Amino acid sequence: MSVPKSFYESVFKENVISQWNSCYQISHYAKFTKEFFPSIPGRLKSIHFIPNFRITQFITGHGNFKAYLKRFNLSRTDLCGIGSSGGIRDVNHLILSCSKFTPAKMFTHQQFEEEQCSMPSIFLYFGPEQKLFCIIL
Repeated sequence: MSVPKSFYESVFKENVISQWNSCYQISHYAKFTKEFFPSIPGRLKSIHFIPNFRITQFITGHGNFKAYLKRFNLSRTDLCGIGSSGGIRDVNHLILSCSKFTPAKMFTHQQFEEEQCSMPSIFLYFGPEQKLFCIIL
């Protein structure tokens, strides 16, 4: 009796993912990404997560954020300067406290309340037109 090729492929895939996850866990890099995706298998199970340029900037922290740009002398300041929220303009600031996105956050909360749903754990907001892009983990 022969073993189907698909069995070997699935075993190989499991081993690769396991080794990848082991390296990911012990790595000193990707600290910010690990806050969104603590493990590789967990990330791979997020079937509704479709990365794009902006989302990748947010989950890595490497993007067009004043805090990141200042590290490379591409911005004179790392402060937000929008409204009264103040603070260093990094990903956490934009998600949690930047007043620029307060209307979009309030609208989203209202929509979830109307649908009688609980609010997902993480939302990301972008754009001068208050367009909403999100990651739901």
